[in-house]
Amino acid sequence: MSSEKDNKQQVKVKFFTRDEDESLHTSATPFFVPVSLKRFGLSEIINHLIETDKPIPFDFLIDGTLLKTSIEDYLTENGLSSETFLNLEYTRAILPPKYLSSFNNEDWVSAIDSIGSMSLPGPEGDIVTPPKILTGSYDGIVRIYNSQGKVETQLVGHSQPIKAVKFISPTRFVTAGLDRSIRLWKAGTISDEDLDKDTQNGKTSACQHPNQ
Repeated sequence: MSSEKDNKQQVKVKFFTRDEDESLHTSATPFFVPVSLKRFGLSEIINHLIETDKPIPFDFLIDGTLLKTSIEDYLTENGLSSETFLNLEYTRAILPPKYLSSFNNEDWVSAIDSIGSMSLPGPEGDIVTPPKILTGSYDGIVRIYNSQGKVETQLVGHSQPIKAVKFISPTRFVTAGLDRSIRLWKAGTISDEDLDKDTQNGKTSACQHPNQ
């Protein structure tokens, strides 16, 4: 009986999105929808309204709060009745992360940063740099990985474990270690024949130690 009552009980809503893709926009016409609906049911309504060829999963927000339950539960938790007019914002659902691969490191990783592809001006036109992963380890070595998990560069400069790393650009980054030093590095991608070397000494553009 309770389920039948929930299906009959409705609430007035207006759907809207801030997405720049005009094909995802609906009219501002309010609708009455069952209070029993959750994200999946609301997504079905939006897909019907925008007439998509393939279903698109959406997330829904009310006053900036992500709707994780049914509309009825939201109304109850916020002390609202089914006579409340709701503005339902919808956005493309963020899919759960997908496992790609794991990387092996020579020692405990104590700091990590990453940078995506970037277009930089070069002598013969723009150069697109590949994504990179930067790690600092307890052995005091900085390592730069490519997206396939292969070490491109290993850099030595710290005498104690590294505690922080940060990309500034695809070729510049800073590191800080327990040796009480902050280092600014400049390092490009090394050639394949150098990849077999145990360690590559990078160029430290600047090094700052606190006063002893």
